[in-house]
Amino acid sequence: MQKIHRILLSSSLTKPVVRWAGRKLKKIAGAADASSDLSNVLKLGKPVAVLDIGSHLGETIARFREFTQLPIFGFEPSPETFERLSRRFAGDSSISIHCIALSNQNGMAAFNLNANEQTNSLLENDIGNETLLSDYTRHLQATEVQTKRLDDWLDEYFPEGDILIKSDVQGAEGMLIEGGERAFASRVIGFYGEAQLGPMYKGQSTLWDLNKTLTTQFHFALSNIYPVYRDPKGRALQTDALWIHERFLGS
Repeated sequence: MQKIHRILLSSSLTKPVVRWAGRKLKKIAGAADASSDLSNVLKLGKPVAVLDIGSHLGETIARFREFTQLPIFGFEPSPETFERLSRRFAGDSSISIHCIALSNQNGMAAFNLNANEQTNSLLENDIGNETLLSDYTRHLQATEVQTKRLDDWLDEYFPEGDILIKSDVQGAEGMLIEGGERAFASRVIGFYGEAQLGPMYKGQSTLWDLNKTLTTQFHFALSNIYPVYRDPKGRALQTDALWIHERFLGS
């Protein structure tokens, strides 16, 4: 059954139908569905753009395209992954891809390239990755990448209008928020990001860290937590979560 599902998702003709059916089934079952939630946030907040930070090969960008035609800015600092991502969306002029890591400082930083490129990170592995996910997170090499503060990037490229942010930066979400304090205070309507539950990266921001910062400093509310990724023994390691600015609750 899983093989059939993968085949259907691999076709541009059947993928939208499979996604639609999946959302309907989740709604009937009362299960959390990130795509439906993000679509609702876009309808409520009416932002002018979406920022997909840590795009990898653009699966989330493609999902956004299923329910919005807003401009999308993708960020992928891994050089080889950036090239493939750029080629994928070269035909869509409203999707702009940037080869930088949005962080808490402007300059250059070491970026770890791992056995599974989806786990590439600015941060070093902690005991969770070293002992539980070592086949995926083992460092192959490090490369220097450009880093930029979110506030400074917005000033340069997109200085006005509300935005929705999706983030998958392998434990460095706190650094992203630190570099975008002005944006989170006045422009970000929703933040959907990966959140660490176990000790995965040194210097990481956990779900609890992110929730404290977003709810107390920037007046967001935790709206949903999505299925948890666990190790084979059942330890909770990571999840995704959605925060919405309080001014859009109950609209």
